[in-house]
Amino acid sequence: MTTPPSAAVPARRGFGLLDGCALLLMVLGALNWAAVGLLGHDFVALLFGGHTQLTRAVYLLIGLAGMYGLSFAFRCYHPF
Repeated sequence: MTTPPSAAVPARRGFGLLDGCALLLMVLGALNWAAVGLLGHDFVALLFGGHTQLTRAVYLLIGLAGMYGLSFAFRCYHPF
């Protein structure tokens, strides 16, 4: 005999496109910072030029993805 799912447990939903893009940017940003710390190489600056507007835009997107990533914790954490 199986028990029906409890109504108190919220249904899990998968990641959307925005979630996946944010996660990808966060991982790439983390790998870039690891390269800066370990090797002294900034791959974003290497790929897009020193301190150009494009480099700043990439850093901004990675930072926004990190801030958006904070919402993962609040959406996925269910204390009860």
